[in-house]
Amino acid sequence: MVNAILAHLASLPQAEQNEAIIVLVGQALVKMPRGVIEEIQLEIASQFELDIPIVREVLELIDGHLTLRNMGVIGELDLG
Repeated sequence: MVNAILAHLASLPQAEQNEAIIVLVGQALVKMPRGVIEEIQLEIASQFELDIPIVREVLELIDGHLTLRNMGVIGELDLG
């Protein structure tokens, strides 16, 4: 499934790829427990250069999402 998603993203025009990645990540975050999000955040930060715009944007999206959860704007999902 991941390969199909990556292939689809790669097939988009360059101008649309970043937006599609942000939308995809944003939709996934609301379905994940906080611990998984934090693990992903650390993995991205440790594996990719932070001066790459899309990496920075994804990390900012994750930071914002976690902040909203901390404020209670976005509730924790009962996934268990």
